[in-house]
Amino acid sequence: MWRMMIIAILAIAASASAVNYPTEAWPATATIDALNGTTDSLTGLPYISSGTKPTSTPTLMQQIDRQFQRRNLLLAAIGAARVVKVDDTHIGVFPSRYHLRGTNYYYPGQSSVAIASDDTWYVYLDSDSDEGGGADVTIATDLAGWPADTTTFIPLAEVTMASSVITTITDVRNRRRYATWQPYGAALAAIEALAKTDSNFIVGNGTTWVAETGATARASLGLTIGTHVQAWDADLDTIGGLAKTDSNFIVGNGSAWVAETGTTVRTSLGLAIGTNVEAWDNDLDDIAALTPTDSYFMVGDGTDWVTETGATARASLELTIGTHVQAYDADLTSIAALSTTGILAERTGANTWAAVTVTTAGKAILDDAAASDQRTTLGLGTIATQAANNVAITGGAISGITDLAVADGGTGASDAETARTNLSAAAASHTHSLTDITDEGALASKSEVAATDLAAAVQDVIPQASVTAGTQAAQVRAITVQVKDAAANVLAQRFAVQLWLAATDFGAPDATGNAVAITTGTALQTVTAHAHYTVISDANGAVVFDLTVAAGGSRYVLAEVDGRIYSSGEVEFTAP
Repeated sequence: MWRMMIIAILAIAASASAVNYPTEAWPATATIDALNGTTDSLTGLPYISSGTKPTSTPTLMQQIDRQFQRRNLLLAAIGAARVVKVDDTHIGVFPSRYHLRGTNYYYPGQSSVAIASDDTWYVYLDSDSDEGGGADVTIATDLAGWPADTTTFIPLAEVTMASSVITTITDVRNRRRYATWQPYGAALAAIEALAKTDSNFIVGNGTTWVAETGATARASLGLTIGTHVQAWDADLDTIGGLAKTDSNFIVGNGSAWVAETGTTVRTSLGLAIGTNVEAWDNDLDDIAALTPTDSYFMVGDGTDWVTETGATARASLELTIGTHVQAYDADLTSIAALSTTGILAERTGANTWAAVTVTTAGKAILDDAAASDQRTTLGLGTIATQAANNVAITGGAISGITDLAVADGGTGASDAETARTNLSAAAASHTHSLTDITDEGALASKSEVAATDLAAAVQDVIPQASVTAGTQAAQVRAITVQVKDAAANVLAQRFAVQLWLAATDFGAPDATGNAVAITTGTALQTVTAHAHYTVISDANGAVVFDLTVAAGGSRYVLAEVDGRIYSSGEVEFTAP
């Protein structure tokens, strides 16, 4: 029973915080009975024999006192330097002898040591705790903790104060009590002899222990910076700090590494969908699925993209040979081979054509629209249209012939004066000066060609044109070219009109952004699609076409009629 009491006391003394103790099984009854009257081999304490009585020698009480006296000696050793709570703010420390670094010390104990404030306090003995030094335990705050060199102090207890009251005392004396001595070893001696250089490592060299610098130790470990492992870098720190968001990319922004979404990265790479690269499109999938058969064309069928043979593609384009376009012909090839300008083509044999030079005079006749124009070009008057047996001479002069007698309807003279004399004409009433030709009244009164008739004739052979733009509807304007006479009257004839669109007034043809559809007149030649055409007007000298400018902007419409160029001026299309 006394043995169990001592164990309980030791357990209480050693515990200052919640711990777990095993439930030790009691020895068998026979084992306990066998101890009767024997001496414990570990402590030297005798076990009291059964049957000992107050009258025995020594008496039962004397034997019990002997047990307590020896146990108290053991407890005194166990309680040395033990820290206990005196009151809410003070602790006491039992006296103790202790040994530090080869020197023996004696601490006389303290009955009241103040704990200053709420914190965890570390109580220990050091060389200054000796009765010759200061006889005080050292108490360090939680901030300071235990000394770094464990050979310079004896830990006693950790004392916790909360709300100005000591709440726990944890006995830590056993942290040194159970230390064992290290036996001598050559390896330990080698380690002890090493200089404790800052940042050095202890490394085996195959024979003994040596000190190595960080760089050498890293090489020994196969961790050389820049060879085996990555050197520290601020950029890597930045990368390490980026959130690992799904689908994000690491991209430089000019000063640091940042995380960007797929959309932002595509913009940084110049791959913005719909701006730099083509967005996915079902039509493109259809195109990719088509087989690139030799000589096939890709055409829309109204729903999907399909491939067509050359013949089918020509039909889709309204270019069927023999229907929409001219089939190959050897004669046409021969004509096309003629390179001389200013010629007519003459067929000289099967599939053979030769150039026939056309003179300037010949071309002047060929480009006349009517026989009357050709007579004008040849300098023939109206007499050229009269029959040989029905000639009427109403004016002009005939030279190089024998004077026609008055009786034959002539004057019998070669000059006006003689003619007037011969005809007994009144010179005053039939004489006109050059200026009288411009006097309509003078000419009309003499039954000669009226000035109005002459003016009308001149107007008909000097065509002019006007170019006007209709009101914009959506992005379309109707452009009208009207051929007129000098008095701005519509000329009821067909004319060859050169049309072109330009970015500047009287500029060169430019098809950029245009769409042209001729609605009145016949396109004779498309020089440049949506920019330059040769058109035959309708019977009233009119050409009309729709001009579409989808993006908006300014255009100039130019028309050439009979060598003269007429401009619409600036035609403005409002942007959608």
